[in-house]
Amino acid sequence: LLARYSAMGRKRNGEDYYAVLGVPESATADEIRRAYRQQALLHHPDKNPDRAQEAAIRFKLIAEAYSVLKDPQQRAAYDAGDMSAATAADVDVSVTLSKAHELFRDVFGHEVATRLVHVAADVAPHLQAASSVVADTLGKVAENKQVKAAAQATASGLAKAAETVGQTQMVRGAVAAHRSSLTDQAQSQVAAKRRAELVCRSHMETNLSKLTEHEAKVAKMQQARSSRRPPGFWESAWEWLSQDQEMEDRASDNMAAIEHKQLLSRLRSSQAAWDRSRQELANAEAVVASAQREELAAQQEGSSVSLKDAARAGAFLMGSFVNRVQSQLGAKKPARTSSVT
Repeated sequence: LLARYSAMGRKRNGEDYYAVLGVPESATADEIRRAYRQQALLHHPDKNPDRAQEAAIRFKLIAEAYSVLKDPQQRAAYDAGDMSAATAADVDVSVTLSKAHELFRDVFGHEVATRLVHVAADVAPHLQAASSVVADTLGKVAENKQVKAAAQATASGLAKAAETVGQTQMVRGAVAAHRSSLTDQAQSQVAAKRRAELVCRSHMETNLSKLTEHEAKVAKMQQARSSRRPPGFWESAWEWLSQDQEMEDRASDNMAAIEHKQLLSRLRSSQAAWDRSRQELANAEAVVASAQREELAAQQEGSSVSLKDAARAGAFLMGSFVNRVQSQLGAKKPARTSSVT
């Protein structure tokens, strides 16, 4: 009865994630991962161009289901029919298409990187030796006149080929993924700049409040000084001889002037910092708007991307892949042991 109630609670909140992946509720983590791989490959938008919109919706749902069920804490909350526990842990279970593609690359790229780690150590020496031989051979071939003529004749063909490739779904998807990552980075910068702007504004308002309080204190002191009761004859004579009150007033005025100068300097400095933070925030927001326009343009049907954009996307994906391989290599390095003598 409890299992039935939990399943009903999950379906009221949305799809049954176990049914989405095609696994039972008792499935292990490995079974859930294998099911995600199968379903993600089956419903990937690039493999279903005839029903791209429907496939994209299903692809996002599969990613959302895997994001919840692969995490023990979220899965326990989901099994209990109470996703508020996951929400309380600051977990966002909603998945955009961009996040779904990112999860797909992480899952499949991790396995490829792991396999490359085992091959890299054996292949690297042979590649280094072959690269020197190829470099010498290419240097000699490039001096041949026929090769130069063929290269010139091929240039226009390569340009047309690049234009054709730029219109393919795969290349546009890679460029869109790259621009999506740029959009995410720009949005992170906006969030950081917004926090910095709030801090600078708070400092400026604090300094302004201190300066205002100081000026009110000085005005009150001047008012009290002007309303003093006139001294008697002997008090006036003693004051004239000793000049104690005049010296005290002068010292108070000097201290007030110094404090006013310091507070005014702090206010001006914080005002300048706030102005800079607002300008930096405006610049970051402009970068986000531009990145979003470029990402949208890359995702539109019939659009074509330039060879330069495709190269940048390829460099981005390759860089991410190399970083993953390096992290795997670093994890497989044996730990250094130190002997105590």
